Amino acid sequence: SDLQGVNVISVKDNDSLAARLAVEMKTDLLIVLSDVEGLFDSPPGSDDAKLIDIFYPGDQQSVTFGTKSRVGMGG
Repeated sequence: SDLQGVNVISVKDNDSLAARLAVEMKTDLLIVLSDVEGLFDSPPGSDDAKLIDIFYPGDQQSVTFGTKSRVGMGG
């Protein structure tokens, strides 16, 4: 009830926080460092996982998310 009229954002991990901050600051570029080769269409450890060369926001339905790991959400 205290948040009526206040826009609330959802931050699930450091990557989404960085992306949200980049949008708010109107940056030209956001570089996210990772130990994963890139964005896969399914969890990288699965046999049929394919590396996605180009991702568009409307393509989210073509990505299968894995389960939460013991160290995080898979940001």
